[in-house]
Amino acid sequence: MRLLDQLSKTRLGHGDHQLHLADARLAFVDGVLVVEQASLTHVTAGLQPEDTSIVFHRDHVLIDLWKTIRTTIRISATAHELAAAHGYFLAHGFAVQGAPGATVTPPLLS
Repeated sequence: MRLLDQLSKTRLGHGDHQLHLADARLAFVDGVLVVEQASLTHVTAGLQPEDTSIVFHRDHVLIDLWKTIRTTIRISATAHELAAAHGYFLAHGFAVQGAPGATVTPPLLS
């Protein structure tokens, strides 16, 4: 059983707080980010949207958590899914770079 399924009676497990991108499911509530993919479940607590950058590319999105935990998550998705993700992240207060379907050159990590 997947983590977000086990949390179905919590705000994280509620469908209104989740985002589906290809085979991935994400949820962000009260500073907790859960990213579930077929081979990975990632949980970050104490996350502040202003310390996270979301970078959209032509066929994927990067969730840049470098400032907080020194990692970046890449998720491939369709144009329709990326458009939904763009709205989801903006609604949750994340800094968003690029637009769904755009070619973006991300800044170099320092």
